[in-house]
Amino acid sequence: MVADIPILILAGSLFGAALNIIRGVSNDTSGELNYKKLLGGGVTAIVAALGAIVALDAAAISEPVTQVVVGVLVGFGADFTISKLKKD
Repeated sequence: MVADIPILILAGSLFGAALNIIRGVSNDTSGELNYKKLLGGGVTAIVAALGAIVALDAAAISEPVTQVVVGVLVGFGADFTISKLKKD
């Protein structure tokens, strides 16, 4: 049997990480997109989303909009935190 992974949380998390990457590129003086950061943000978002799915019992979140919002918050938050930690 295939595991039921809430795909909307994963998609929202990737979107949230993308928003943080876009925010970082817009604040950067060079304005160039670093594909290494893009890939790292995607991996961070997926790992954070899988952790949130387990920790929050995501099967109980039945509303699609709520799943997307949780995913965006998780993805943005995780990528933002990793970005700040790498700068210090």
